[in-house]
Amino acid sequence: MCASGPTFVKVPDHRVIMSISNDQHRFQVIVGNIGTVVSSNNLLAAITVYWQYVQLALAPTGRASGEEVVFIYDGEIVGDYHLLGTNES
Repeated sequence: MCASGPTFVKVPDHRVIMSISNDQHRFQVIVGNIGTVVSSNNLLAAITVYWQYVQLALAPTGRASGEEVVFIYDGEIVGDYHLLGTNES
């Protein structure tokens, strides 16, 4: 258990996750054509990277431009950003 007690963090889809010990959980960020960019037990690092890649997805150029960015908490998708109208066949 964390010495400071439970931590409540709002994840990208606006749900609140209670994390008693980050060691008990797995957070992943997956970006379209790049793949997994984070697989960690550090929630704050994963959320930070998620939002960084959302910003890169919004950029007009770059490898992550227009790509889907997915935030996964213990195997469940809790955040999914995709710029509508891009990367469509």
